[in-house]
Amino acid sequence: MVVETSENRPLLLTFGGFLTGLATLVFGQLDVADPDVYFLTLGIILRSVMGLGISLLWCNGAPMFYAMFPNSIGKITSSISSAISIGMLVAAPVGSFLYKIGGYKLPFYVVGGVQMILPLVCYLALPGSSATQMASADKMEAARSSDKNVTVFDFLCNFGVLATSCAAISVASALGFFSVTLAPHLSREFAIDSGSAGPYFLSFTLVRVIFGPIFGYLTDRGHAVLIFTVCGGVANLTGFTILGFTGYVHAINGLICLQMLTALIGVSTSAAFVPFVTLLRKTCSADSPANAATVDKYSAILYTVCFGLGLIMGQSFTGGLVIENIGFHCTCWVQSAVCLVTYSLALICSMKGRRFSDVLKSKLFLGRYDSEAVENEPEKNSGREKNVVDVEV
Repeated sequence: MVVETSENRPLLLTFGGFLTGLATLVFGQLDVADPDVYFLTLGIILRSVMGLGISLLWCNGAPMFYAMFPNSIGKITSSISSAISIGMLVAAPVGSFLYKIGGYKLPFYVVGGVQMILPLVCYLALPGSSATQMASADKMEAARSSDKNVTVFDFLCNFGVLATSCAAISVASALGFFSVTLAPHLSREFAIDSGSAGPYFLSFTLVRVIFGPIFGYLTDRGHAVLIFTVCGGVANLTGFTILGFTGYVHAINGLICLQMLTALIGVSTSAAFVPFVTLLRKTCSADSPANAATVDKYSAILYTVCFGLGLIMGQSFTGGLVIENIGFHCTCWVQSAVCLVTYSLALICSMKGRRFSDVLKSKLFLGRYDSEAVENEPEKNSGREKNVVDVEV
């Protein structure tokens, strides 16, 4: 979902939140629908509307805040990532409490109302000149580069962008995989019923809340953006590989080991996604004429697409089709194999014919900004200074 004018972003951000809240409110009325065909059909339609609203929120909100805080991309991305994990942590207990006191409808009414009110508060809280500042910043940067003909297709034709996106999809699939397989696995292996399985998801989500801001801070400091991604891939690969062996090695087949491995995989998802936009910035700065505003816009879209495709892959493919045929433990090895292939492609792309030792020392791998390339340029219309970072590889 491409937004060509910066002035539209606050309005579309608000509309996305309003649309998501409205769909949630309507979802609370489905208990009166036919439990078979109508409920299923309306549920799919409303979930699709929610997905559209979330896409509007992210694809307009992220570029808007990137333009407002150009040197805090890691913190912004990590804040959103941590917020998702916090929502996963509090949703179950809050939803259960509301269901107990008000039945089926109350949780949807409360959550939907909050989802409709908060975007309006954000819209009113934004400075009145924010849209003008962002528009002038985009025009200024577009004038300084030759990206007028850079399209989404051109952006995706960059092999580095494709390789990084595939790696992100493979890591995001862990979220979808555990969301549909962890509770049945606990029931089958440890006789823990689904009603008591909630606390065992904490190790996966809590580490994302803790490590997300840390990775965001270090990303903005300019240290190890790509190595975070590679370490995220290694952690993901290691976690799923050992998890596959738990079905065959009795010494590691325990709840404590399972919690440690899910926590390791949770950390890997943060390590891979928090520096995603910054990594695409660095890749495109070396290979394409696109400016930072264009890259941020397309990267926000690609972030949403990769996250969604990863969830679909984890829930439907590995967590559905594959696990039904080869079982939980062998499916973990499939996850690790996919991670190995995609991250190998990303690493090969970063090498670009150079020796591995040279890549380890390169600014692209370490993710360091060149301090001499940071310029402070005053904006005549807004009186505001914006830091423009030109990455030198």
